[in-house]
Amino acid sequence: MKIDEALNALYRKHTSWLIMAERLTPVGYARTSEDIVQEVYLKIYQELRDKKLKVTTIIVDDQPNYAIVYIRMRNIVSDMMRSEKQ
Repeated sequence: MKIDEALNALYRKHTSWLIMAERLTPVGYARTSEDIVQEVYLKIYQELRDKKLKVTTIIVDDQPNYAIVYIRMRNIVSDMMRSEKQ
């Protein structure tokens, strides 16, 4: 499986990622769930391109690895909240 196929497999669960992002962000947070999910896609793409993450790690049995996506999303939300406090 190639990088673009992996990203397509991730995108098929886009609604799930939006719900996950919404649950991770505090009420009244300036960034939207869509912004956060887009950051996750970008982060995963960069990690795949730089070979820091393998396609077989993010896509298992043609399904996205929710744990990997959740960790990336949680870290992005934490970083965004931290940067807004400064």
